[in-house]
Amino acid sequence: MKKINLGTLIVFFFSATAWAMEIFPLKVENEWTYKVSSNYPRCPDGEHTSKVVEEQEVAGRIAFKITSACSGYGSGFLSENNQGAIDSHYNGSWYRNLDLPLEEGHRWQEFRIFAEWRKIDSVRVPAGTFTNCWRKKRLVTYTHWEDYCIGVGLVRSFMKDLAGGYISMSLISYSVN
Repeated sequence: MKKINLGTLIVFFFSATAWAMEIFPLKVENEWTYKVSSNYPRCPDGEHTSKVVEEQEVAGRIAFKITSACSGYGSGFLSENNQGAIDSHYNGSWYRNLDLPLEEGHRWQEFRIFAEWRKIDSVRVPAGTFTNCWRKKRLVTYTHWEDYCIGVGLVRSFMKDLAGGYISMSLISYSVN
């Protein structure tokens, strides 16, 4: 039987918790405004805001209700799990959204697909140039990626499906506490 050093476990727990809240700062009133370009009817072009509107218990976990920058998609719930990663609530169950460890090439299952992390030196969007950023690339037959920067959250994303439908978002302003 392998012994676990309690000090190491505590450091891992606090590091994981700090990571989850830094890569996507989930706190009521935090908000991100994006320039959206899309040909999806439920995600119209223009400037749209995603905001953490409340904290509540969902399916046995403390979760944050966040509005979508694509207004036709309403809102959803995100929660930090007991390993420090961030999960999404969908159709009555929790699914991994952003996983640990935050390292180049790390893969995880996200609902029915896989995703992986790619390190990015910097991301430039209308809200500024950010460093210490990571791309979540979904491993699918179409193009879908999201760029997250430490201390800011989602700064840019792009999705283009096989039929030519697309959604592109770039951060133009944000307020995180």
